[in-house]
Amino acid sequence: MKKLIIFIFLLASTSLFLTAEENSTWDWKDNASSTTYGVAVMPVTITNSETGLDETFNMPGLDIRLFNGKNITERGGFYTGTEVGLIIFLSTDEAFQDTYTGSTSGSVDYTLVNSDSFIGTVFVLAKYGYRLDLGVKLFGISLGWEMGIGARIASGNFDYHSSDIGGYEVSRSKGYETTAMSMLLDTAVEASVRLGTGFRFVGKAGVLLTPPFINLDDTYAGIGNVETVSETDAQQILDSYKIESFPVIATARVGFIISY
Repeated sequence: MKKLIIFIFLLASTSLFLTAEENSTWDWKDNASSTTYGVAVMPVTITNSETGLDETFNMPGLDIRLFNGKNITERGGFYTGTEVGLIIFLSTDEAFQDTYTGSTSGSVDYTLVNSDSFIGTVFVLAKYGYRLDLGVKLFGISLGWEMGIGARIASGNFDYHSSDIGGYEVSRSKGYETTAMSMLLDTAVEASVRLGTGFRFVGKAGVLLTPPFINLDDTYAGIGNVETVSETDAQQILDSYKIESFPVIATARVGFIISY
């Protein structure tokens, strides 16, 4: 009786496997590789309690990623893998009008400009996702979702300068430590067009969750009540700005996936 049960189980398993092979619904490819290119947007706030400035602007970035994974099905299903990425953020010459009112000789108007900033980050993510395929074996449309967790290292600098504070033009550059390593969470939705059983054109939109890339707070106290704005005062006025990036970064990418 025991041998009969084992035989029936093996026969049923073999039949199920052959049926899946015939329908091409459970055909799993061993590996998949993907390259995607896109953009990222990082909101940054700049504030100054001395002048009352509180503004938010967006730093654009270039997002490049390479993915290699296991358990990629021909027509959808669960998958896992590792993704290596690079994001480079660049400044957009944002300008802000501000007024310093601490001088007893009258208020001082000036323009604050964000220029020549550069922040780069490289990261590694362990990823897990699911893809639902709609179509036939030779052509289909896929919808999916994925998430990843990993670590990143960032470096670069954030530059800003004033046009004129009491006759003085002052510049500041805030560096970011290259050894700053932090966690990184990534999630994205995906839409793709499948050609055959192992190639997809893909588009992804999602967000990255990470500690701020920029968190610069060098606020000075006691700047006000000066007869005239001296060069030292101008330096301290510029140092009183607090700059911080949001921990949520929006991303959008396009590329391809090859199963092999």
